[in-house]
Amino acid sequence: MQTFAGSKPFGLELVENVGAWAEKGIREAESGPGILFEEVPLPYDEENNTFILPQSIHTRDWTGELSAADDGYSLYGERDVYWQRKQDAIREGHAFSLWLVNGESYIEYKLVVSGMPVISIDTESKGQIQDTDERGVVRIFNPDVGSDRYEIHQSYMTCRIKGGTSRALEKKGYALKLYDYQWKKADIPLLGMRSDNNWKLNALYTDDTRIREKTAAQIWQAFSAADKDLRQDGPRLEYAELIINEEYLGIYCLVEPVDAEKLNLDKNDILYKVVGWKVPTENDFTVAVANSAPTAAAIRINHPGVISDYAAVWHPMQDYNERFYLNPDLDYEEALATVNTANLSDVFMFLMVTSASDNHYKNMYFAAEVARDGEYVMKQIPWDLDYTFGNVFYGESPNLVRFLEDYSCIYADSTLPRLKFANPEEIGTAFLARWHQHRESFLKTEEILRLLKENQRYLAETGAVVRENQRWQEFPVNMDISGLLQYQEERMRWLDAYFTEWADY
Repeated sequence: MQTFAGSKPFGLELVENVGAWAEKGIREAESGPGILFEEVPLPYDEENNTFILPQSIHTRDWTGELSAADDGYSLYGERDVYWQRKQDAIREGHAFSLWLVNGESYIEYKLVVSGMPVISIDTESKGQIQDTDERGVVRIFNPDVGSDRYEIHQSYMTCRIKGGTSRALEKKGYALKLYDYQWKKADIPLLGMRSDNNWKLNALYTDDTRIREKTAAQIWQAFSAADKDLRQDGPRLEYAELIINEEYLGIYCLVEPVDAEKLNLDKNDILYKVVGWKVPTENDFTVAVANSAPTAAAIRINHPGVISDYAAVWHPMQDYNERFYLNPDLDYEEALATVNTANLSDVFMFLMVTSASDNHYKNMYFAAEVARDGEYVMKQIPWDLDYTFGNVFYGESPNLVRFLEDYSCIYADSTLPRLKFANPEEIGTAFLARWHQHRESFLKTEEILRLLKENQRYLAETGAVVRENQRWQEFPVNMDISGLLQYQEERMRWLDAYFTEWADY
């Protein structure tokens, strides 16, 4: 790709203004062939007659070349001082004027430059995405996220609405699957994340700051990186702006899946996904086994994909549920053999540090590593982290959330506390040592505050917040996070005292 500085940004010929065409007797037309970036159709927002072009916020020059989608047209840009002020143009959401011109007519468009990746989806029906998979094409423009070069990806895809309660909101989340030209599964690395064909697009609509979910995911990734032998890697998220069928939908997070590959599970291991609060009863599991069902109450089996013995596959989760959530009497030694206490300690810390109000039991993956003799060790992996950092569900709010300023609330799964109650000295001592170890590195208060501020700064510097606020005026991005930062600072101080007392009690 070429880089441009000076008089020909993106290879455009610059003219003074629209009067240049009127003076030549060229009339204005209502529609045109569109614009290409590096020979790929550029994302287009029909309502605002605007093309959106991602560019790196870290470099001085413009990268790549624009052209008309029809050889019978030439593409021109208006002379504009913002061509020499790249970072300002991106941050402010400045609109450049472009013209497609042939010998008889011209079409005027606007061009805004984003510092964030842009995902453009066109479905065969050209209508609203529904609950069932719809075929189409996806184009992903990535200026520099997780890469040292500009990346453009095109593939066939299917797309559908995803989510439970959040699907009632006006801004929807989506599930995306990628395919090659023969409509076979295509595993592709996107935005610096691992290769896969199964991706999610989270709408971030329950968070007025749009930074909580990304920050929480980064913190869990830090837990995972601090002890790689645990193999507890969770979902990675990267920001992107989304356009579907030429309708601009705003800021999203592209989410890397959590699956058997990510957790290094083998054919004997089992991955369960919990999507609701209801703990299954013995009867729920009995019915699931009798009907060869991959679901029991709010639990789904995600791995293995092909199941020959449902009783064997459901056994670890049924045993774990009975032991830790239903049975009031806990045999410490037997329970200890079924869990990884380091993982449980990390989960306990994570839920408390991020105030994850929607992630105790619900919105957790349970990964059972199963030995040949059928014995298992269960680990927990959090996902769906939108209700974090003080945000809690509130059904009377238009976006189903409110900020709970009480920084001393307890947000935790009961597994580790039950083990600690059975053996306070052993569990409490080990937990407190691990807390102090993490507290000296990635759980330093200043490090967590840095992540929150860095993510907010990214939304501002990329200009995405300007377009998000224009699109979702009833729920704009709150750029004043001073209250959130104060909440987190006070919570970390409180947690130091709370965990010390909890471990010694």
